[in-house]
Amino acid sequence: MGEAGADLSVFLDCHGVVLAMPVRQIERLVLSEEVEVTPRSEGVPIAVAGSTRYAAWSLGRLLEVGPLETAWVLLRLPHEGGELPLALSTGRCLLVAPLTQEVSALPPGLFRGRQAALWGTFPVSRVKGSKLTGVMGLCLDPLHLWSSHELELSALALASAHDS
Repeated sequence: MGEAGADLSVFLDCHGVVLAMPVRQIERLVLSEEVEVTPRSEGVPIAVAGSTRYAAWSLGRLLEVGPLETAWVLLRLPHEGGELPLALSTGRCLLVAPLTQEVSALPPGLFRGRQAALWGTFPVSRVKGSKLTGVMGLCLDPLHLWSSHELELSALALASAHDS
């Protein structure tokens, strides 16, 4: 699961809830206008930022809370001995700071889907140097956000886009 402590995290808005994502797998943060998304009739859409292609996913849809389209988190996740470029549309980036030591585990079964991705909670008021609003935030682990099937679909979409 995830780890707290001195991990530098990106704090994101998700429909009024603060999510903390560690920066370890993050390649870049970009605004929505810096990414061009090509929908595909079948499979995962492709996002292009600069000259790099990414499999495009919506954080809000993955968490079943509705789309988020303010910004993109560009990630590189380990997959089949290499790295898989994934673009995650999100709410706005609120802050980049260390995640507080005061992280509590979430009760098992609290979330129906993606339980391993949402692994902990933290008091928003304890994030140093921030003026974040809200009481509690959630820790998001991108290594557990996608299923193995979704990662394979992403890899296939990127391979298909590369061939065309």
